[in-house]
Amino acid sequence: MLTSEASEDNAYASRHGIVEYLTDAVFVLQYVRPSDFRETRLAVEIQKIRDANHSRETKPYEITNEGLSVYRQANIF
Repeated sequence: MLTSEASEDNAYASRHGIVEYLTDAVFVLQYVRPSDFRETRLAVEIQKIRDANHSRETKPYEITNEGLSVYRQANIF
C-alpha cells in the first residue's frame, strides 16, 4: 500500500504525478461537505483498478476498529 497527497492543481492526481502509473489500484479518499454545511462526510472513489471492472460511484465510508467500511448501497449526494 502506498499513500500520496493530492496535487494542489488537481485533486485526482498525486502530488508527484507518478503514483497513478506505478500502482494497480488508485482510491481517492475525500471529505464531502453538503451545500447546507451540516456535516462533513468521508467519501471514497475508485479511480483505477487495473484489469478489473469497478464502480465509478463515490460512496460514503467510515473508519472503524475493524478497518474501513464502505456503504455500497448509500449515496453520498
